[in-house]
This record gives sequence, C-alpha cells and structure tokens, in this order.
Amino acid sequence: MKRYLFLIILVNLTISDSLLGQTYQTYTLYTPLGRAIECRLYNQELTEVEVLQRDESAATTYPRAVLLAHSSRSYNSNGYAWAMSRGWGPCWIEKETATGGDNIATFYTNDYYKEVTGTVLEDIAHVVYYYNSGQSALYDPNFPNLYQSKWFDGPVMRHEPSYGPWGSMGSRKYYSVKGQYYTLYGGDWETYVGSTHTYTAPVPGGNSTTIRYEWVVYDNKGNNTGYSISSSANVATVTFTSVGVYQLVCEYYSTVTGEKLGEGFLEVFVDL
Repeated sequence: MKRYLFLIILVNLTISDSLLGQTYQTYTLYTPLGRAIECRLYNQELTEVEVLQRDESAATTYPRAVLLAHSSRSYNSNGYAWAMSRGWGPCWIEKETATGGDNIATFYTNDYYKEVTGTVLEDIAHVVYYYNSGQSALYDPNFPNLYQSKWFDGPVMRHEPSYGPWGSMGSRKYYSVKGQYYTLYGGDWETYVGSTHTYTAPVPGGNSTTIRYEWVVYDNKGNNTGYSISSSANVATVTFTSVGVYQLVCEYYSTVTGEKLGEGFLEVFVDL
C-alpha cells in the first residue's frame, strides 16, 4: 500500500479533553486533494496497566466482539477507518475541529471519498460512518456481517454492526474511495491525420492545485506512437500523424500524497 506523505503542522496550544480527561495538541494533515484535517496528539499515552484494563473491559462488556489490537490513545475510530486504512500513520480525528468546524465531512465533501447507496453497501464501501455518534468502522469482506473499529482509547474490535459502545449504532452511512474515471471533453472523437485538437480533463472536486496530470496516447495495438502532444495541467493539444484508433488518457496524481486518483479517457478515430 502506498504511504501518504503529509506536511504536519503542530499547534503549540494545550487543550483539555473533557471526555478522556487528558490534554492534547492539534496538528494538520491534508487529504489527497489538499484539504485540511485536524488531528489530535495526546500528551500522555496509556500505561501498560491502563492498556490491560481497557482491553479486559471491552472483552467483558462485549463478549461477542473480538479484540484485534490493543488499546491506545494515539488513534481513534475515525483515524483508524478514514486515514490509517489508506496509509496514514496513527492519528486521532474527531467529527468536528476544536472550534466546531467540519472535520470528518472534509473527507467526503468534494474530495477522496463519496457516499454509496444500494443493497450491498458493505461490499462497495471502504468506511462505515456512525454519523450520530461521529464514529467510524471498516468492513472486511472476509468476515461477513461484521465490522472492525477502534473504541475511543480502547482496543480495535471486530463486532456486529450495532454491537458496541457508541449510541445510535443503527444510524450508519457508507463511503467509498472514489476511483475516478472520467470522459475527456473538447476536441473531437473523430478526426483526420494532421488535424490538431485540444482536449480537457475534468478536475476532481473542482480543485486543480493539488493534482498532477500525466497525458499519454496509445493506438489500438498499445503502441505509444502516431501522434504529437503538448500539455499543460488538465489541457492537452494533440496532432495525430497516422491512421488508426487511439486511446487518449489523462492520469491524475495527488501532489500531496503521490497516489493515483483516477483517469480520464477518450477514444479517437483517425482517418486520412
């Protein structure tokens, strides 16, 4: 799995968390499209005794759940499901920022995730979001009808969808990584040898500042020949020099994380 590379900005402000009774600092990570996510760094990790106590409490209170990882204060359910599953290191992410702004919603508002609906939600979702409680889980198809999630500063548990420590566990939404595939526009899908056309790739989330575009053209034999191309960001100008059927492709990469975000396609027929 590709690891995320992030600029981390620590805020030198100690804040008290009334729920955990601990102080923390905040720092900023950025999504693949460059939007800020506020994370917490607690000033004190659990002791070995506290880890054992939380592990045993979860196992005793919810005996049908299975412990997958020991208790920790370095990440929570949202950090585990939204971020660490995609390559981030451990991080604690609350539903809202310390000032009450959107935080989790940043992941799925014109960015890397989208809400999915249908009859087989778990099969196509990467994150299960308990929106009333602001907590999250993952679904592993190898374990049908079970989710896995991090319980506050307790352990990571595999559990039934509505079986756990959060309120309103029947209220869930499902989100998947977008896996963008677009149709390029402009230019023409049918042209002639020697004709020049300009093609444009749609911009994911309307934010082009954190995207790198790579353009390439293949003929029907998979050869990267028979054309000349010049490009700038999401716009390419192409002149075809040979007859054939060509696939014009624009690949999207995040300049924040380096990962591939999607592709744009257009099939072009070239005649004399």
